[in-house]
Amino acid sequence: MEMKGQTVQSMTLHLMENREAYGYTTWGCMWEKGAVLKDASFNVYAKDSTKNKIVPSQSRITAYWPDGSVKWTAHTADSKNGEIFEVIPVNEYVSSKKDMESSLFVKEEEDAYIVDAGCVHAVVPKSKNVILRDVTVDGCVQVTDADLVLQLEERSVKDGVLIQKTVPYTGEIESVSIEEQGPVRVTFCLRGTHVSHANDRRVLPFVIRETIYLNSTKIDFEHTFLFDGDEKKDFLKGLGVRFHRPMKGEMYNRHIRFGTDHGSFHEEMVELLSWRPRVAPEIYDTQTKGQMLYLDADNDQAAATAIEASKHMPIWSRYVLCQDSATHFSIKKKIVNPDCCYIEGLHGMRAPGSVNIADESGSFSLSSKDFWQKYPSAVEAGDLDQDNAEVIFWLWCPQVEAMDFRHYADQAILRPIMRASM
Repeated sequence: MEMKGQTVQSMTLHLMENREAYGYTTWGCMWEKGAVLKDASFNVYAKDSTKNKIVPSQSRITAYWPDGSVKWTAHTADSKNGEIFEVIPVNEYVSSKKDMESSLFVKEEEDAYIVDAGCVHAVVPKSKNVILRDVTVDGCVQVTDADLVLQLEERSVKDGVLIQKTVPYTGEIESVSIEEQGPVRVTFCLRGTHVSHANDRRVLPFVIRETIYLNSTKIDFEHTFLFDGDEKKDFLKGLGVRFHRPMKGEMYNRHIRFGTDHGSFHEEMVELLSWRPRVAPEIYDTQTKGQMLYLDADNDQAAATAIEASKHMPIWSRYVLCQDSATHFSIKKKIVNPDCCYIEGLHGMRAPGSVNIADESGSFSLSSKDFWQKYPSAVEAGDLDQDNAEVIFWLWCPQVEAMDFRHYADQAILRPIMRASM
């Protein structure tokens, strides 16, 4: 903290060592007792060697001193605007605030909120089972809709045979509110319950927070669920968020990439590696680099051969990365036929929890914070050969044993007394 004169304070934020500035960041500031009035506003400046400039930011007060002055504040700004930020409280209106008015608008309609955040447009429904829809970036549709998925495992024993049944549920929204709205971001809070369409049972209430930023292609999600089921009957088999994205173009131009502990795992839906007919090496090399192929079969014999070879290659339509422990993850894949098995693609230790799917219209990325630390978790991408693909981030993945909420004992356990002898 730096003192400016006797009555005005400022807080300076700098980039940590070996870090790169990327995207929006939120940080907190503390203020001395009596220094900042309770109705103060805040300006954020980007400092450089020549001058300071005010940057678009959003501030809120999070705590007060007993005398009513400000104790803690939270601020949000885009780190691309500078490596050093300075927060200065303003105890009276300053006309320079008008220079940072943004173009983030939220329009409330009867059944949804319409968000215009510059390069990003999105719709947040107020009801039903869709938590986000019609997300476009620079006019290109990236997400058609997103919803919540839940699987509960029900167990029973009949004639000495253990029967395990997995019942699917979907999240149904009951209320939507705006928790925070300002010049650079808006946060929606969605509350609801998972519902089974098989028996109309309602279980496991959830709270979803969605944050959309000004002129940023990143949308943040925070997922919370409350267990209100029967711990003796309800076993959590799967819990996640599912996104749907339109896919366009040829199968050999559709790619998937997972982040791994040593780089990334990258494959194509149709791999142009064939000996009969033999595909030109330069075409295969271009494909493995993740570049789009523009094959003209009428004027290029090599292109015609590659197109013919693609018709006889398997189409990998589903991939699953599963982090099943703190020290192991696996990637497997399969074709669309439900009667065919998965084949393994890669094993590793700790996946960062990121996936990117790409086609001829662009690419779409998802990532999860603390992915391997929150095992068992998974990323599943399916229907990659269809017009509308799905990506599911499993917070508890179905590939492992269901979560058991029962207590480990049926009686109180006395703490053992440890004795040491020489």
